Amino acid sequence: MAKTKSKHYWAIHRKVTMREWRNLDQRSRDTIAADADHTTHIYKEFERYVNSETERLYNDPNYYMNDPYSFRYSQFEDLAAAA
Repeated sequence: MAKTKSKHYWAIHRKVTMREWRNLDQRSRDTIAADADHTTHIYKEFERYVNSETERLYNDPNYYMNDPYSFRYSQFEDLAAAA
C-alpha cells in the first residue's frame, strides 16, 4: 500500500504544478488538459517533472515552505485520519 502524503506535501505540489503550468506554451497546456487517460508523452513528462521537483523541495530543509513557522498545516497531522 502506498504511503499517504501529507497536506504539506500537497501544498508544495500545488505550488510546483502551478509554476510549471504557467511556464508551458498554450499548445502543451491544451494537450495535457485534454489527456483524460494520461497517456501522452507530454503529460507523462509534466507529471514526472512535477513529482520529482515536489519530492526534492519537500525533502530540502532549506526550502522556505519547510520552515516550521511557515506551515499552514500541522507537521504532526494524523495521516490515518487523512486517508
